Amino acid sequence: MSPQQTFRGIWRWYWALVAANALDLLLTYVAVQRGLQETNRVLQPILFTPWPVVLKLSALGVLALGLLYLTPHRPIRILRMVRVAAVFYLGVLLFHL
Repeated sequence: MSPQQTFRGIWRWYWALVAANALDLLLTYVAVQRGLQETNRVLQPILFTPWPVVLKLSALGVLALGLLYLTPHRPIRILRMVRVAAVFYLGVLLFHL
């Protein structure tokens, strides 16, 4: 795999992770609106405030900065890490459906 393909792959999987996080938050809002209880004790009191979105975007922003910093040093390892994280997160989402 060429360095360009590896770099593109890292960012494709990163955006898959961003989409999975957005879908997770959307599904959480829909479930709560339909009468289900949010079991995350930390998220319960702040669910309908801007904080969940702010926290998710902050965490994903820090991850993006880390990827920008670490990718030139170990691109294959970073690609594998982002791919595993995105697939795991998507698996968790499918499990909850």
